[in-house]
Amino acid sequence: MSVSLSAPASTRVASSSDEALASREPRLVGGLALLGAAALALGLALLGQWGAGGHPLLPGLPLLVLSGPLGLAIAIRLAGGRAVLAILASALILGVAARLAGAPDAQSAALAGVLAAEHWLGWRLLRRGRLAQRRLTGPVAFVRFLAVAAVVPPLLGASLLAVWLAPPPGGDFRLIWLSWYAASAVGTVVGLPGWISALDNPAPERWRPWVDPANLLRAVMVAGAVWLAILRLPQPQVHVAGVMAFVAVRAGLPAVAGLACAVAALSVALDALGWLPVASGGSSTALLSGEPALTAALAGVLAFHLPLMVAVVPPMLLAVLIARAGRRSALSQARDRARYRRLWLRAPVMMVWLDLSGRVMAVSERWLLDTGRLRSEVLGRLFSEFIAPPDAARLAQRWRTLQAGTAEPAARGLERDDSAEDEFDLRHADGRCLRVSARSRVEHDPDGRVSGVLLALTDVTEQRRLEALLSAQARERIDAAEKAAARMAHLAQHDPLTGLPNRLLFLDRLRQGLRGARGQPRGLGLIFIDLDHFKRVNDEHGHAVGDALLCAVAERLRGQLRDSDTLCRLGGDEFVVLLPGVTQRARVAEVAGKLMAAAAEPYRLGGSTLAVTFSGGIALAPEDGEEPQALMDCADAAMYRAKRAGRNRVGGAGDPGASAMPRPDAGAPLQPALSDR
Repeated sequence: MSVSLSAPASTRVASSSDEALASREPRLVGGLALLGAAALALGLALLGQWGAGGHPLLPGLPLLVLSGPLGLAIAIRLAGGRAVLAILASALILGVAARLAGAPDAQSAALAGVLAAEHWLGWRLLRRGRLAQRRLTGPVAFVRFLAVAAVVPPLLGASLLAVWLAPPPGGDFRLIWLSWYAASAVGTVVGLPGWISALDNPAPERWRPWVDPANLLRAVMVAGAVWLAILRLPQPQVHVAGVMAFVAVRAGLPAVAGLACAVAALSVALDALGWLPVASGGSSTALLSGEPALTAALAGVLAFHLPLMVAVVPPMLLAVLIARAGRRSALSQARDRARYRRLWLRAPVMMVWLDLSGRVMAVSERWLLDTGRLRSEVLGRLFSEFIAPPDAARLAQRWRTLQAGTAEPAARGLERDDSAEDEFDLRHADGRCLRVSARSRVEHDPDGRVSGVLLALTDVTEQRRLEALLSAQARERIDAAEKAAARMAHLAQHDPLTGLPNRLLFLDRLRQGLRGARGQPRGLGLIFIDLDHFKRVNDEHGHAVGDALLCAVAERLRGQLRDSDTLCRLGGDEFVVLLPGVTQRARVAEVAGKLMAAAAEPYRLGGSTLAVTFSGGIALAPEDGEEPQALMDCADAAMYRAKRAGRNRVGGAGDPGASAMPRPDAGAPLQPALSDR
């Protein structure tokens, strides 16, 4: 019987809602991407046209600050002819924007050609040294990347444009050179890292954060803070740097780089409107008196462009440091996960991970090897399918408890250190069963709900077989030892020939009888019985017949006694009878006579009929003695007096001679020795 476990209804509802959201998300992200691209193109065109009035010397120069880094970022990601096409497209956009801003055809062509040459040089330098790919490895690499991108290509572009446009009526060489270099360098430093970071992410991931309205609200708040800092606060670059540092810590390099691009666009827009505090040059106009145009340009560089770079570079370096630490942490975590995965797969025990529905989500190689199965035929199946039916029903109740515990973990007692041990039969692929010892641990999610169960299985089939074998052998040995001990104890207290109690047991019972007889009216009788001429029987008929005769005599004597009486063989042909509770000597003599009469009946042994006689002696406690040895000596002396008197008689203690005991008729039935007992 297999255990069928289904996922809870809440889990199925949640998964269906997630699938619906996942199906709608690509369309939403794609729509936002199209809107963002359209807004970017429109914004760049408007800023380029709008800012032309503030830069009559080089119309379209604000577009260089914004779109120039984008064209270089696109080219860096391409190779060969496609990179050249991207560079030419970026240069063409600048030329068209300058022409729309009112620049002559020659000047527009010059701006486009210079930008193409500058981007080509930047593309070659950044691609050859792989500086763009290595920019995030550390602050030094990032500074080197910015230095190469923002120094050498802008120097080339500014020099070419100044030489091209310097003769009349182009204008002042230094003014052209300074204006172009400042716009290109600032645009590269401020915008290139942001555009590269944006293009490095896949298109859906690029727009996914903006699906969240909370992110949009945060972006608006940050933009408002930057706007306020630039327009209303003294030394706005310091405040902008603080806001960007906060963004770098909270959101990382892509966000701070994107914010730098937004700061550049905002600055260009404010500059075009004439709202920047540094637009008039301030006190910097006194730096180079007599040359108003150059002085204004230099004041703009010192008061606007250079502080802007100073404001955005440190936060981006901070973001690079944080990103490097994050990458190192991610790399360490990836290595740990890889190591843990190797440990999981190569664990010396069988490891199984089950979800709440009881399905196998992961197994170790040891589990596959020991069960003879393939990973592809195991994953996704119910674990109960691999358990023998007698154990499957028992484990089903545990799974139902776990599933119920997902809703109320505290009420069900499913704590974070839940673990249990169990044993069950695991089915092998060939049909046989493995006895496994399972150590299970319940895993929880951050909310404290049960997320699955981890099982560590150990094959104990051979161990249990050996234990059963050893247990059976141990039981056999224990039984044999007990039997041997019982036999030894029996042999220690019984005669090996007749099975009667021996001298050791007789003395113990005699002592107990004497202790019970002291100070009490009830006495203790003792009878010694000895076969007459037993040596003649051994000599004439052999020891085998003699031993058989002794056993027959013991059997006859035992049949005439009570259960409370004790018959012992002291050795050879001597027997002794202990009669507890007898207080009269006559009764002891009567019992002795009946015993000897019964024992004197003929015996058929070995084809012969033997007729034997007995001599006996009696003693009575406490009259004849209160100690065992004294009482035995008294009865033994009485027996020897009977033998000296002619045998076949019983002698009493204190009698001067023994009296013969008449033998009963052979045909008369024998009565119990003590009829009243």
